[in-house]
Amino acid sequence: MLISVGTSIVAAGIILRITRRRDPLQESLEKAGVLFVGDRNAFDEVIGWDNWINETHRCSNLIIIGKDQIKWAELSAEAISSVLSRDIDVSFIFQGKHCDKSLQAFWDELKQKDPGGRFVEWRKREKLKLFTNGEQEGKYGYYWNGEKLVVKLYFEVENKIQAPLIVFDVSFASGEFNPTDFSAGTREHVPFWEKKRMLFQAGLNISKIHNDSRLEKLE
Repeated sequence: MLISVGTSIVAAGIILRITRRRDPLQESLEKAGVLFVGDRNAFDEVIGWDNWINETHRCSNLIIIGKDQIKWAELSAEAISSVLSRDIDVSFIFQGKHCDKSLQAFWDELKQKDPGGRFVEWRKREKLKLFTNGEQEGKYGYYWNGEKLVVKLYFEVENKIQAPLIVFDVSFASGEFNPTDFSAGTREHVPFWEKKRMLFQAGLNISKIHNDSRLEKLE
């Protein structure tokens, strides 16, 4: 399976779901640090989005980059609140030419889930950071919790929920997202790094998207 993250080509139609019966392809992916490949529903069955959010450690941070983020507010507000309650920084980056509308819809939904106003306070303190990046089309989504990096590929799918996901083990990294963990000099510390070029490319992409994004502060 050849996947070029953030460049050009994805081998379409290949979706691997973890099963009890192991096969050489699955073992090869796991050796390369790939834990899972599938769509959103399959990911929920195997790992669970709320579990993934709650796995964020104190020494780490949570970064969610996407185009339309409303599902996070609708389905995972409690998990996001739990992470923020543990004094962990949470960043959402909204991509695409409609990023301002997407951010506002997300924020309105999130406030409805919390009549006590905790999300407002977290945002004022910049523990919850909301960014916009209108220059990025959002063909990829990136989800970082310090333990796993998830890359979502939106190529030619009718329903975004069906978009394939690739999950990488990033336990080699420093916890909080740090672009130096994805520099050429760190590859010697990552097992089977020659098979993880797509992971390093994803790390570089996250860094670029973050650096080019604008923090939308709450007045």
